[in-house]
Amino acid sequence: MYNLLRLLFDTPERHCIKTHDLFFGIEKYKIFVCVRNPLDSGYSWCRVHENQDDIESIADMLINQFEISAYLLDHCDAILLRYEEDQSDLPVLISKVEQFLDVTISEHDRKFVQDLLLKESVLTFLQQAGYKDFSQYDLIDHIHGNHIATESNDLFSEYRVRIHEQLRRRFVKKKELFLRFGYDMSCIVHERNPK
Repeated sequence: MYNLLRLLFDTPERHCIKTHDLFFGIEKYKIFVCVRNPLDSGYSWCRVHENQDDIESIADMLINQFEISAYLLDHCDAILLRYEEDQSDLPVLISKVEQFLDVTISEHDRKFVQDLLLKESVLTFLQQAGYKDFSQYDLIDHIHGNHIATESNDLFSEYRVRIHEQLRRRFVKKKELFLRFGYDMSCIVHERNPK
């Protein structure tokens, strides 16, 4: 999302800011609140940081991020974007941006952004940049090495299922918060891949 906005709207007169925190005066900006299934976010965090030992801290961090997102939606001129719905359909995402900002994006700019943000394009960029792990990243677009999972069977891996279940047990205590964003923590989200 950040790169879509940066590519389309960041100019010397107008800046796109990416943050995970609140700051003084945030209420005067138009805010894109971007969320992802917290189970998948937690798993991704564990995967890229090669850390599965501190699930409690990871869960607390994600709960905090959702609480910040709820605050922004309640107190700012904000739109909610869910990763699962919007990341895979860039034309729909661009239309939501146009509607929220009350702008029209040219067909040329739409195609430019869509081509640049394709998963294959990002993977090519990472390969050309030589970014091997998450600590290596581009300062402008914030694309990290090892950020995109490429394992075809990753969705149902034992590791993923185990991390999901540990996180779900923590998240169920905040089920109303997550339900507000369309995420039900009261049930197992992924089942094992049938063989």
